[in-house]
Amino acid sequence: FSYIKNQERLLCQWLDHHLSIVPGWAIHIVDNNSTDSTPDILTRYKKNHGINTHTHDHFPWKGQKITELILRYKNHPGLSIPLDGDEFLVLMTGDRYKSHVVSSGEKIQSYLKGLSLKFGCYRTLGCLNSIPEQEYYDDPISEITKFNWHWNDQTMCKKFYSTEKFIKTDQGNHHNGCKRLPTYNTDIAYLHYHDIGREDMETRCKLICEGHGLGTLEQLQMRAGEDNKSQLDHGFVGVERANEYLNLQNRQYTVVNSWDIQFNWNN
Repeated sequence: FSYIKNQERLLCQWLDHHLSIVPGWAIHIVDNNSTDSTPDILTRYKKNHGINTHTHDHFPWKGQKITELILRYKNHPGLSIPLDGDEFLVLMTGDRYKSHVVSSGEKIQSYLKGLSLKFGCYRTLGCLNSIPEQEYYDDPISEITKFNWHWNDQTMCKKFYSTEKFIKTDQGNHHNGCKRLPTYNTDIAYLHYHDIGREDMETRCKLICEGHGLGTLEQLQMRAGEDNKSQLDHGFVGVERANEYLNLQNRQYTVVNSWDIQFNWNN
């Protein structure tokens, strides 16, 4: 399940990768009023691969929309995996410092099938964030080959669910969506193309800020003044995007600094 807007630069690769893991009927894409070629791409993949497409107007209700779609499968045993349009599911092998990225759809599918559906909530092992080395890329998927490995970082780990045990997911899919059931660790991780150059970062931050009604500079500055704890305590969203957008407006874009283990994804 994915909720996207203006994702044309990553969407074909995202769909091709996840179609190697699950059949088209198991993929649901919600389009939030895209103005680029995203709707055309979705129409093509729906015709050729049978994916499910949906439209949705209100970005702040993203979590509710994904929850609604997953609940349609409440009586169908299986796993439900919410992912953003810039997140690619992978499997990790080895320990933290000797990990290997496995992108084979067949191996990822086999691993997922081995997870017990009697448990409710599962946690990804971590996240591999892309490391951009320039301001613009024609094709980020093939050109960006380095990633920081956020291993077992609780702020970066995402959740997925046994559909029968599922209750609800949140905006970022970081919390246990199955009440009174423990969260189990897995070897599943995801590659996150969060920062793929100034142009994409600025566009995405602007879209998210506007989606939350943070249209004026004053509104952005008020939201950016909140810290992450306040965001969680009060249910605010968009704090980090407001900060990022203001930074982009006030100084030159700088590429991400590498601070952890790097992987050559395409090699």
